[in-house]
Amino acid sequence: MESFDEEFFRPLGLRVQTLPAIKCRGTGVKTVFSRIRNAAEAVMMNNRFLMSLGGEHSITVPLAEAARSVHGKDICVLNLDSHLDLRDCFNNSLFSHGCVFRRIMDMHIPVIHAGIRSLCREEYDLVRRNHLDVFWARDIHSTKNDNWIRAIVRRLKKKVYLSIDIDVLDPSIMPGTGTPEPGGLAWHTVLKLLRQVCLARKVVAADIVEVIPLPDIPVCEYVAAKLALKVMTYCSGNFR
Repeated sequence: MESFDEEFFRPLGLRVQTLPAIKCRGTGVKTVFSRIRNAAEAVMMNNRFLMSLGGEHSITVPLAEAARSVHGKDICVLNLDSHLDLRDCFNNSLFSHGCVFRRIMDMHIPVIHAGIRSLCREEYDLVRRNHLDVFWARDIHSTKNDNWIRAIVRRLKKKVYLSIDIDVLDPSIMPGTGTPEPGGLAWHTVLKLLRQVCLARKVVAADIVEVIPLPDIPVCEYVAAKLALKVMTYCSGNFR
């Protein structure tokens, strides 16, 4: 990655420290979640921005819990994803990647979903019954202006935890993910949304998940790394 930003034509000026990976093997889900939450809280309590990288989207549950613990009721979650991940149980697990935002809902943390283009009947019924905020990919594509971005920002609380499932991007630019869905968002569409969110609200932490690098094709890990860099740049405030 270049240390000079092509959007703002200036050096990034970021200072990044890398924490050791959380030990996840050979123990139960609740123990792993507790380790993730404790590590995240230690960073957030010092008012530092935390960027988490995961395979499984389920890591968002303890990360969002940590954000709520530190920032209280001022926090909400913005989920950029092709799926709602609102099943109560999936593959006999309450903590599957397909249940992430159901568990976050259980913690009474508001969630705004954007880029969605796949769901099951259970999730559809939940969205209708609870009037959940969902910005469908097809509506974003058909909009000729940025009103959809302004509508998302209006629904956000003062502080935002940002969760990016890499499959929110179209498979044409991000094929390396577990459940690619056609009709995804374009690169600059996602960046425009992220920039406006970071301008209007305080994004306290973020994650990027579900990246599966393809053999001999480095595009997927490069796209994910570039996206992480853009998120950190926008959140740093250096571009204001």
